[in-house]
Amino acid sequence: MDNRLPPWEKRKPPGFPSFDPMNFILPLFDAYAGPGRVRDIKDARLHPTLAPFHDLPSNMLFVIPTIDFLMYEQLEMVERLQAEAAEEDKKKMPDEATRRIEKMVFEGQWHGWLECTFPIHKHHLNPQLRRRALVPSWAIDESTRQKAFTAACDFLTDVYRKHGFDISQRGSDMHKSR
Repeated sequence: MDNRLPPWEKRKPPGFPSFDPMNFILPLFDAYAGPGRVRDIKDARLHPTLAPFHDLPSNMLFVIPTIDFLMYEQLEMVERLQAEAAEEDKKKMPDEATRRIEKMVFEGQWHGWLECTFPIHKHHLNPQLRRRALVPSWAIDESTRQKAFTAACDFLTDVYRKHGFDISQRGSDMHKSR
């Protein structure tokens, strides 16, 4: 979100463990910004939190875990974007609102919890991948992950519908052709 500071200097949220088990990968997070941090200090391509409101998508859903060193940056960005959208909407008729900026905050979840905790099913071809990708049950509450996934799908469906594309019809058409 904002790479002007390296990860180990970012403000940690309450409840962040004193020992971060992912600490060993922090240098990888910094590899993206490290070499160009000073040179590109004002470049929004490197620091999305600096992006001008009108350069960003009109519809954004932020899925924010509370055990994440990016939590504050994400919350601040959502707050800024919502304020700018509200200011823009004051100049329009109520039915003309064009921006949708939403957030979902998930207590007790880690950075990357949605991507790295999915179950691998037997239909995946690579047995090595299946063995490596299994995650212990204590690592994530599947119903919480499903809630986030469903909310994201609903959000996208609404955005598509707003632009004249009904994904529910496409899905049923595709299903019938099989």
